[in-house]
Amino acid sequence: MKIALKILITILIIIPIFLLSILLFSKGSIKYTETIEVEQPIELVNRLFANIYTMKEYMPGTKEIILTEGKDGEKGAKYKFIWDTGNEEMEIYGTLKSNNLPDSLTILYEMPGTLNIMTQKHERISGYKTLVINQQEFQFHGIMKIIAFFEPAGLNTDAFQTQTTIYLNAFKEFVESHKRQHSNIDA
Repeated sequence: MKIALKILITILIIIPIFLLSILLFSKGSIKYTETIEVEQPIELVNRLFANIYTMKEYMPGTKEIILTEGKDGEKGAKYKFIWDTGNEEMEIYGTLKSNNLPDSLTILYEMPGTLNIMTQKHERISGYKTLVINQQEFQFHGIMKIIAFFEPAGLNTDAFQTQTTIYLNAFKEFVESHKRQHSNIDA
């Protein structure tokens, strides 16, 4: 009985120390870059991506995008995004950090325990072809940092990259179909 009690006490001491060490010493972040070529002029790609409301067209589950502070499309503008995840709605808050397309557009997305810094750049390949470069950084805090440390399915680098690729392919299809639907370049 004494041995079992000693083991239990040891476990109860070690587990919190282990979890605290994860919080203190784990980097708690994921960074990666994905690219895709879009068969449209850079001007159209810039225009459609800079308009934050077009997200509803190519990001499945996006229900609402609400400007909560600042001026649309300008540095410092704050937004509330409402996503339908199937079983429930999720709110994410975003801040436009910079909008200097084609050089870059950076948005910080905040949700409980997670900060996502998304930077997108566009490079002209030719008159009707654009390279889209999407850089993602996820910083985890609190319980999310501990969960991310163990990299469960759906919360590891591969899962995040797969989701980004899905969104980039949907954006590509949206932009490329835009020209087919409209006879001019205006977004």
